[in-house]
Amino acid sequence: MEDGTTITEGHHRVKMELLLMSIWKRAALKTMTDSDLHTVLFWRNQDFIRKMMYNSQIISKKEHLEWFNRIKNSDTSIAKVLYFDDRPYGVVTIHQIDYLNRTCEWSFYIGENKAPSGLGTILGCLAIDYIFNHLHLRKLCAQVIEFNYKSYHLHKKLGFDQEGLLQGHIKKESKYVDIYLFGLFKSKWLIQSIQLKEQIEIKFKEV
Repeated sequence: MEDGTTITEGHHRVKMELLLMSIWKRAALKTMTDSDLHTVLFWRNQDFIRKMMYNSQIISKKEHLEWFNRIKNSDTSIAKVLYFDDRPYGVVTIHQIDYLNRTCEWSFYIGENKAPSGLGTILGCLAIDYIFNHLHLRKLCAQVIEFNYKSYHLHKKLGFDQEGLLQGHIKKESKYVDIYLFGLFKSKWLIQSIQLKEQIEIKFKEV
């Protein structure tokens, strides 16, 4: 009886491990290429994306191509597209990469309106892993506009600490607004990311 129970529990555990691993196998960050240009430009010009940017103006194809070419030719900027089940959903830009002090900044968003819930967190986790484990940086910095509540809470969820506040820093719709300054160290990420990833896996399993 005990042996049967042990075997059953063992099979259940293996099944659960495979199920949990599948979420991360389904998601991948891929280097942005020319084939992504049209999709990313469409995402960027949507109202719900634009209003959260420093520059909320409509971006032209020419401006978009110039931005992409600058990144391709830069040693301090990288653009990655999030694919989930082989479909693009969002983009992350890693910039201000400082290999001397081993720091960088980022900006990211999910561009698809009907994206599965939780993809923003998955994008964040994959990007942070890439920054700390592939680029071998030690600190990631971020700036969040005061009314971007989703981004504010997502940074908190990912383990960022608020390090400062730029009061009345930029003008948005005839009003000067604050910018939150966030920072995340690799040492903290290595400790708290395991539990966060487990929570994500459980959430997707329940869905």
